[in-house]
Amino acid sequence: MLDDMNSFDFFKEVPSLQLPVLFIHGGKEKHVMPELIQKYSEQLDAPEGKPLLWADKSSHAFHIDDPRGNERRLIAHLTRKKDLTHAL
Repeated sequence: MLDDMNSFDFFKEVPSLQLPVLFIHGGKEKHVMPELIQKYSEQLDAPEGKPLLWADKSSHAFHIDDPRGNERRLIAHLTRKKDLTHAL
């Protein structure tokens, strides 16, 4: 299973999504490089929206590192608030 994950190419396999997308990337992330998520978020065709939020206090397990902040980000996204930075 891990081999499959390491060889999965999101750029090729998931070029578009027809639903709202929210990227939350931890500022202390050590597994997924920020340049990769930035590039994918820019290239992804997602007409319903695809904001990219940087969770400065979080690492790979963002829900553990900053539960309140990330909960607010998710709620703001799900209720479709236009400016998600106020959810911080």
